[in-house]
Amino acid sequence: MDKVLGKINQTRLNWYQAFKMGINLKGYEYYKHPAELKYRYPAPGSCALDEVDHPHLYKKHWKTPYRESNYNI
Repeated sequence: MDKVLGKINQTRLNWYQAFKMGINLKGYEYYKHPAELKYRYPAPGSCALDEVDHPHLYKKHWKTPYRESNYNI
């Protein structure tokens, strides 16, 4: 009985592998980015969150609606 179940599982796996290979796009590979573009500048988390660089984090009334804000002109 174990041999029969083993053969059934192996056959099912073979059919699934054949199906995946059949629908696989030929010549498609994942995008390989150039080595010089390895990181974004500035990388997230690489700079301090001080008021000069991120003034929106230090607004006193950060929940002020747009229509009541200084940017609504």
